[in-house]
Amino acid sequence: MRFHFYAIFICAATLAFSNAASAGDAHSHSGGHGIGAVQLTLNNGAKWQTDKALRDGMWNIRYEMENALPDIHKGSMSKDRYAVLAGAVQKHVDGMVAGCKLSPEADVRLHIVLAKVIEGVEVMKGAADRTPGAINILMVLNDYGNYFEHPGWAATSR
Repeated sequence: MRFHFYAIFICAATLAFSNAASAGDAHSHSGGHGIGAVQLTLNNGAKWQTDKALRDGMWNIRYEMENALPDIHKGSMSKDRYAVLAGAVQKHVDGMVAGCKLSPEADVRLHIVLAKVIEGVEVMKGAADRTPGAINILMVLNDYGNYFEHPGWAATSR
């Protein structure tokens, strides 16, 4: 499943390089542009627009994570249950990527968010302590709401 992480990383890097190349003469200084130059920022002070696939996928991830939250807090999640949760979250990420209709600029920012979600998924699938992966995903859900326009979205109850 590392393929998903690398696919998203490559997509984000490609968009970052194409955006930097198209900016060309308008914004030039020493040093190169690359994925490291792309940060999760607002869109000139406003939240990034979303599409239905993104909103549905993020609601579904939130639902999965919040349903597991009591057991995560108690420390009673089994490795198998973490693996099932990781698979469900990955399925929603895949759906968002497949149905994405965002602007290129918003898409780059979304891929930053999704890369962090996938990192959490990988931890929930295979680390000795899987709890940090779940916590990271919950934190990403809060970051998402700070940067993307999603009616009704509020911070998670981590």
